[in-house]
Amino acid sequence: MNSIIQSIAKKKWFIPVIIALMVTIGLSSITEKSVTIDTLETITTEQQIEALCNSLDGVENSKVMLSYNKSYSSAFTQDSAYVTGIVVLCNGGSNPDIKLRIHKILSALYDIPSTKIAVEERKLQGM
Repeated sequence: MNSIIQSIAKKKWFIPVIIALMVTIGLSSITEKSVTIDTLETITTEQQIEALCNSLDGVENSKVMLSYNKSYSSAFTQDSAYVTGIVVLCNGGSNPDIKLRIHKILSALYDIPSTKIAVEERKLQGM
């Protein structure tokens, strides 16, 4: 049993799949409950998206920024916030195939149209 788990863990696709599953589980818990997004959660979500993007072939050094829309609830529930836009700057972001893959992944994860997602090439460091 351990040898099977170890051989799966060595596969190149294993880590991205695990990250995608963790992000999906985290997002489903956010969308099912009223949650107030605090700074720590925002950073964590952005870092998760960066890790997910960086795990794609041809993508490196991702930086992510999210925009939120705050919705107000009744007196019995907390205010909640949800992602309304995503910007990804990364090495490889000028490649149309990479842009499309990132758009599809983030659109599926956050249930937002691809018009609310921007993917662009990141400026080279030191220039």
